Amino acid sequence: MEIAYKTEYGILEIRPTGTLSEDDFKSMAAEFETLEKDERTLNGILINAKNFPGYESFSDMLAHAEFIAEFRDRVPKVAVCTDSAVAGLMQVIGKAFTEAEVQKFDYENRDEAEKWLLA
Repeated sequence: MEIAYKTEYGILEIRPTGTLSEDDFKSMAAEFETLEKDERTLNGILINAKNFPGYESFSDMLAHAEFIAEFRDRVPKVAVCTDSAVAGLMQVIGKAFTEAEVQKFDYENRDEAEKWLLA
């Protein structure tokens, strides 16, 4: 998983590079903690994944749920850029388990997603 903080926009961009694992969520948690420690602004998260990569195991899916539970009130918006049908489900689940606004965008509409995060 590639994780990059865009300082000029206050956006944390996440790009899965394979199936999601517990280590991926540990890396994201560490990034969040660093942002908070450094008192950096977080306007939102941009998830860029042409297709939903899935999980290596059930415990990895649980690690994702734990990550959401821990950081759910610290993220104002989540933009998901994907062509996967799973994103619609993520949007519904996101509304149930997080304070963040969750919006799906087509994979090619990354610029539109960034604008939405900054609005």
